[in-house]
Amino acid sequence: MSLLVAGLVVFLGIHCVPALPNVRAALATRLGERGYKGFFSGVSALGLVLIVVGYAHAPAVPRVFAPFPAPAGVTAGSRR
Repeated sequence: MSLLVAGLVVFLGIHCVPALPNVRAALATRLGERGYKGFFSGVSALGLVLIVVGYAHAPAVPRVFAPFPAPAGVTAGSRR
């Protein structure tokens, strides 16, 4: 579960950088525009991998919210 949480922190954290213009500008100046984009992509991919691996290793526990049965009935009825 800690991998899943770490992945979410990394993935969501890196996606907050563009919302901070000073931080983004400093990174783009330091790494160059292409370097910044590569860094952003690499960290995003790392976060995504951590999320997938963390989800795969997370314990199977009952859901906090059970799926609402009505949408299942709607989608099942649309199959032909």
